[in-house]
Amino acid sequence: MPAFIDAHRHVNAGDDEKAQMQALLDAGYTRYCRAAAPRRANIALRESHRVRRDRGPRIIPSGRVDLAANTA
Repeated sequence: MPAFIDAHRHVNAGDDEKAQMQALLDAGYTRYCRAAAPRRANIALRESHRVRRDRGPRIIPSGRVDLAANTA
């Protein structure tokens, strides 16, 4: 049953990144919420997958909230 969203897995950028994203897709995940890494890194990963047309789930980027900096 496709259309699962993985909101916890940690995909490490680098040589194994494509294989990790393909494994998520093979397991039925069509969305991947990447929250643990810095915001800019998450957006960069999403954009690189769009440009290269890599196979994998769509990436929902987010970032950490720095409460000390009074961010929303």
